[in-house]
Amino acid sequence: MTILWPNGSTSRPPISSGFGPRNLDNPLASKYHRGVDMYDFDTVHAIADGTVVYVGLSSGVGWSAVAGFMVWVQHDGFFSRALHNDASTVRVRKGDRVRAGDPLVGMGWSGLQGPWATHVHLEVTPGQWHTANTGQVDPVPFIEARIGQTTGGGGVANQKGTDMEAYVTAPNGTVAHLRPSSKINFKDPAHYKRHRNAIRKLRRKKATDLMLPPTLGSVPKVSWTEFETIADAIGAPKG
Repeated sequence: MTILWPNGSTSRPPISSGFGPRNLDNPLASKYHRGVDMYDFDTVHAIADGTVVYVGLSSGVGWSAVAGFMVWVQHDGFFSRALHNDASTVRVRKGDRVRAGDPLVGMGWSGLQGPWATHVHLEVTPGQWHTANTGQVDPVPFIEARIGQTTGGGGVANQKGTDMEAYVTAPNGTVAHLRPSSKINFKDPAHYKRHRNAIRKLRRKKATDLMLPPTLGSVPKVSWTEFETIADAIGAPKG
């Protein structure tokens, strides 16, 4: 399974709004951005092989109307959501199988109010798809760690054929790094910072295929049910 950017290539498109906390004047904009906004291309493509699990307006799944017209795809071990699309250009239906790079829908600004530019809001969430607005990870390091690579033995796309990983904040406030047969619980912010710095150094030396950990404030909070779902998908311990 190949991993691509939503423009259908291995070259990352420009980003107008990143993942995590943000300050925006528009009251409709979320204070915590659970995806990334990308622009400078016309058509949203599947980022990996998968099955289309939802196509339609956000009201169909109980989301805020701000999300607009959406396309969701369940991939092998994670799912992606594309928001704010142009409904008149949709090319897929629920149940369709897609391959990485297949066109899904034209970019738009549906669900938004005000002088917004055309863009796609892309979300990536480990595990099986669900309608809750939780569990998302930063799509940029997630895709960068896997771009152009193929499925490994664990059935999840990642660099050098290894398995998937995730950083999440459990309901008790513990930040955890989940890997196949491995879980790190960070004792405090200093512990997390040391870990993040070590991974950054290793990645610069191309000595590891680990994803770049998000900033501590960007680690998504999940429920216990979501934590267990993600751990099961990755093959990580739950305790």
